[in-house]
Amino acid sequence: MLLPDPSIDVGALAQLLIAEFDAGQLDPTFVPAGGDSWCYRAGPWWVSVRRDRQGHFPANYEAARELRDAGYEFVLAPVRGRGGRVVHTVRGRPVVVTEFVEERPNPRDGLTRAQLVELSRAVDALHAARVSADVGSESFDLPFADQLDEGVAGAVDGADAAGPLGSDVTSLVRRNVPRITDWREEIAVLQERCRASPGELVLTHGEPEPPNVIITPDGELFLLDWGDLLHAPPERDALSLRSLGIEPPSRRDVLRFYELRWILSEVAEYVSRFTSPHEGNAEDLEKRRELARYLA
Repeated sequence: MLLPDPSIDVGALAQLLIAEFDAGQLDPTFVPAGGDSWCYRAGPWWVSVRRDRQGHFPANYEAARELRDAGYEFVLAPVRGRGGRVVHTVRGRPVVVTEFVEERPNPRDGLTRAQLVELSRAVDALHAARVSADVGSESFDLPFADQLDEGVAGAVDGADAAGPLGSDVTSLVRRNVPRITDWREEIAVLQERCRASPGELVLTHGEPEPPNVIITPDGELFLLDWGDLLHAPPERDALSLRSLGIEPPSRRDVLRFYELRWILSEVAEYVSRFTSPHEGNAEDLEKRRELARYLA
């Protein structure tokens, strides 16, 4: 979870709510709720200052609004402001505003069997949907490749001076260079296979699992966080569904491509973080624990 960013102008977020959503005077309160955005609760509104580390694409949020307006009730989409926009800019940062929806207590207890079936049906409906918004299509590229290479090189050279976790991550990466190299070689082969036979590209969410799936106290299921919407093979969503125990039909090579791309993107982010100046704060410690999921 991201810690508060002192460079975010919270007063400017409050002014956005007044200007675009006819809100009264509200004080947005930071909520540590995501890894790709800084989230704030302000009365009936949920304000998301986007980070979108794989790239910010406003059309994705427009597509989510389009889906909701077309009757896809499981889509928790940003709301259009008075000026008709879904994505706003506040002090140079992209911001989306959603109606606040109460989540049931203890959401990490897991989804029931009935909720898993409902989620599976929602993802199937998404895959069959069509939108006019200019959502991108899968290229099977690795947008984080340079970040990964630079981070690994920095760790191998020694990142002791970067911060309190630099020495630890240096040792970790050095031990795992063969593993990372094997992953890079394997995914290069899979990229070529996927490009040669991509199959049908459908509208995919990218990570349809908690915390991007919430259940309200009344039992409604919502899918949220649409920044990674993409026309892609359905295996892109199957990776998350399988982690929940749902087993959609999947092609092995395509599923493995998405598994490896996820692993390598996480390694790229975290190694880059710890080979750059860092403080060793709570957010750093959480990211170090996440890195340990991939590198032994």
